[in-house]
Amino acid sequence: MQFSPRVLLLPALLLAVLLTSWPSAAAEDRSGVQQWGLLSGYGPSSRDNIFIVPLFGRAAWLLPDFVDEPLHAVDLNLKWVVEAWVAGVFDGQDAFEGGVNPITLKLDYDAGQRFVPFGIGGVGAMYTGLQGQDLGGPFEFDSFIGVGVHTFLNDHAALTLSWRIRHISNASIKQPNRGLNTNFFLVGLEFFPKRSAGLTDWLR
Repeated sequence: MQFSPRVLLLPALLLAVLLTSWPSAAAEDRSGVQQWGLLSGYGPSSRDNIFIVPLFGRAAWLLPDFVDEPLHAVDLNLKWVVEAWVAGVFDGQDAFEGGVNPITLKLDYDAGQRFVPFGIGGVGAMYTGLQGQDLGGPFEFDSFIGVGVHTFLNDHAALTLSWRIRHISNASIKQPNRGLNTNFFLVGLEFFPKRSAGLTDWLR
């Protein structure tokens, strides 16, 4: 069965409706889930015309108070993020991949402005159906680093644009282990249910 990138459009549209109609929070609360959403995009890889079309889901929590409070005093947020994804892989053979990044950190600068920049990096484990690329097998480890910006559409819903570079390999558990690098260009809609900034703060 062939994978079509169009299957990613429906969940993105449903999320857009949900985000733009969600009620605003009354006051800032720095406990619990601080961010969640869906992202998709395009990922050209480092060889053989391989490209990947992913669908990411992620959620984020702030770190404990002894870390969060000094950073929050200067409008920085350091979050623990969990990401899961599925993707179609294309290089003349259609394949599938999926995985989870349970150890991910995201740092953003948010003083209530409309455009919130961030950096993100993490590690995880994955399965890939990609064959013939000297990966050593279908089970791989992945690590990535990237940057992006949230553009807030209202107090709590944001359009996210980001770039990341991802490396996958099996840590030499099995040979060959050539690895594969992929640049991902991602766009998504995310919800920040406990963000306290108001629309007037965008004028700062």
